[in-house]
Amino acid sequence: CDFSNSGSTTTIAAPGRIIYSTVLDHYEKYLGGNPQNGEWSGTSMAAPHVTGVAGLVWAINPSFTGADVKNIVVLSTKDTVMDNPASPDATGNYPLVNARLAVEEAIRRTDAKGNFKVRFTDAADGYSVIGVKAECTAYSGYNTDELVGKKYEATSDSLNIELPAGVYTFKFTYSDYIPATFTFEIKAGETTDLNNISFSKEIGDNEVRVVLHWGTERPRDLDSHFNGLHTTGSNYHVYYSSMGSRGVAWLDVDDTSYEGPETITINMNEFSEFTYSVHNYSNKNTSPGESAASVLANSGAYVEVFVGSAKVAMYNIPTNRMGTVWNVFKMNRDGSTTFINSFEYISSPSEVGAYAYSSGGEGGGGGTSW
Repeated sequence: CDFSNSGSTTTIAAPGRIIYSTVLDHYEKYLGGNPQNGEWSGTSMAAPHVTGVAGLVWAINPSFTGADVKNIVVLSTKDTVMDNPASPDATGNYPLVNARLAVEEAIRRTDAKGNFKVRFTDAADGYSVIGVKAECTAYSGYNTDELVGKKYEATSDSLNIELPAGVYTFKFTYSDYIPATFTFEIKAGETTDLNNISFSKEIGDNEVRVVLHWGTERPRDLDSHFNGLHTTGSNYHVYYSSMGSRGVAWLDVDDTSYEGPETITINMNEFSEFTYSVHNYSNKNTSPGESAASVLANSGAYVEVFVGSAKVAMYNIPTNRMGTVWNVFKMNRDGSTTFINSFEYISSPSEVGAYAYSSGGEGGGGGTSW
């Protein structure tokens, strides 16, 4: 109609001309209605339509935010109406509010469910861990059930649980292992795969354990690389071809066909500092410009760092980067760390370690100079 709101500031439309009301008032004679019949016109009648639908949506789930309610009301429509033709800033058509569709969408979002699945292993040997306990410690979503505090226990080496859509934080515990805490999102009708969570037993206060995981998609094989500045002054390079020595720095697990764990443990009494890198062995000969150059960054890889009885750091690989090597972090003997987060192209595994200290030395070597 020619007296409606108009322009880009209007988001949704509702009936507003000659609307029956329970109120009799002479005011409507100025707006073309029939006050004797309780007919009203104008935005004063259109706005209550939208407000009423918003109220119905919120009544379905009081945990909806104002932004949630607006999103549902505005997007749950099927018809459109023309903008005020008398307005100089008319922009076209508006969606027409639809109570039924909005309520149905509110119910769908509230009841929507998905799954998450996860497998459990020992970080030091890669073997399955059976009987892990899981507890939901935080939830953010539309479901109004009490989800925080719910507990589950794996009867095998994995869990597969259906839960309402939303963002969760879960704490996973197993006997005398260091607890693992992860935050993840469950989407309606989808399965969130946490892949493989590894548990590390408490290690010495002078020891560091670095655990690599990656996704179930390609690449098939990622490799861990440790380059440490040994007390002798030489570089100590640990990787699949030079697995190091126990009591110094050693490769606990070399995973070549799954998604980890690939684990290195270090005695920091032997080193003043070290750097840690991840090599895409499956695509090691990739050159800049090739499509495979992005495979490493899109692998979903993450690195956990344990010291003593605690996880002290977790690094997630950034997406949309190119290279065959991800130089992850540097750690000093005092435990201070620097997130390097750089990429480069290296084909030869013996040369991986952008911050290697010297060639040769104990435990194998190679790489560029410090």
